[in-house]
Amino acid sequence: MYKVFLSRLTLLTVLCIIIYGCDGDLMDAMNRLARDPEISPPYAISFEQELSVQVSWDDDEAADEYILRRAEDTDVVPVYSTVYQGTGRSYNDTAVEDEKRYLYTLAKLKGNSEFGPSEPALGIGNECIKDLHESNDTKDSAFYFPCNEVSLSCNSYYYQQSGGMRWIQDDDWFYVVIDPGHRLTLKVVQQSPAIGVDGSCLRYLREGAGASEQITSDQAFCIDNEQFAEAAFRFKIFPDPDVCIDESPLAGGTVIEYTLVFVSDSPIPHSDG
Repeated sequence: MYKVFLSRLTLLTVLCIIIYGCDGDLMDAMNRLARDPEISPPYAISFEQELSVQVSWDDDEAADEYILRRAEDTDVVPVYSTVYQGTGRSYNDTAVEDEKRYLYTLAKLKGNSEFGPSEPALGIGNECIKDLHESNDTKDSAFYFPCNEVSLSCNSYYYQQSGGMRWIQDDDWFYVVIDPGHRLTLKVVQQSPAIGVDGSCLRYLREGAGASEQITSDQAFCIDNEQFAEAAFRFKIFPDPDVCIDESPLAGGTVIEYTLVFVSDSPIPHSDG
């Protein structure tokens, strides 16, 4: 009985040495064999290069290969075809056309089994690339617009998948520094798409100042510094989806080219009495 106990104890010790003495490599391999690949969508990045969508995905140790499929986004059921299969983690899709929307799904192979496809990611083929002031998509990365700067050439965009399930947009944050008791006057001039005198494809939101407002192209707006010290003010210019969408059902989009123009910097006028 004592010898049997020692034999079992020795076997258990050997197993523990094998499992815990390999720096976790054996455990990692066992975990990989035990689990299925995770089904997760890829990332589609547009407007970094002309007529290119850069697609990437997370590493999955449980997968042997990745299969990336693409379909053109239209108002009918999407038809997917394989654009990449292999062990890499990215694909630069240059076979795209200007102003077309594309859907990308990711499947994973493990042995002879395929897992997926994932939910799609939306990408845009376009000849336009992001402006020179990116990345200013958040208030924490706002681009500084000096009060003595004449103008900034910018672009923004909004695109939405057919049916309205997914969309991508570019928000442009800026900040200005205004002297105490001064009013800064700016305006936005939209170059494209062409629009009438009554509006634009853009909206304006100043941090801490309430709801956003529709921008009228070439019409001035003001920011007042009523404090007794110099102060910074942040604001966002971003697309209006209702104006950008031009297809049915709930799909479409556009690139918006505009100029942010400095008009004047002057003391805040005060009414008499």
